[in-house]
Amino acid sequence: MRIPFRKLHPDAKEPVFGGPLEAGADLTAVSVEYDKKTSTYWFGTGIAVAIPRGHVGLIFPRSSVYKQELRLSNCVGVVDSSYRGEIMARFDLRGWGKVLGLVFHYFPFLMEVWPTYPKYTIGDRIMQLVIIKYETPTYEESEELDETYRGDKGFGELTGNE
Repeated sequence: MRIPFRKLHPDAKEPVFGGPLEAGADLTAVSVEYDKKTSTYWFGTGIAVAIPRGHVGLIFPRSSVYKQELRLSNCVGVVDSSYRGEIMARFDLRGWGKVLGLVFHYFPFLMEVWPTYPKYTIGDRIMQLVIIKYETPTYEESEELDETYRGDKGFGELTGNE
């Protein structure tokens, strides 16, 4: 499958796979902005992609995110085949990063003198793009659904881990 992409920023990098058997292509940060109101960081990749109809791009954090005091805000990003804008991701601060985010929110002048988060910076590979084929279902209202061993049990009820 060929996915056309367009560079929207002069420093944008082509999506790159870490190896021949990798599912996700790494995306590189070309911009980062801190939102004081939400203590989140916006990372831009400087690229747009043309995902074919019947496919979706899923954005996941790279496994190195655990070292960065960051968490992808929506857990998994969705890039629809109709979207042609820049691929971006918002990361929440976590752990000590979250504490520092609150400190910087109330005392913004400290950002000038204290090392800030995130540890991801411009030029780092920060997320992965996975392209998946999907089918669009048709939903039909029904009075009954087929029975399964699970039924309506959820949130750990099946295993007793409520």
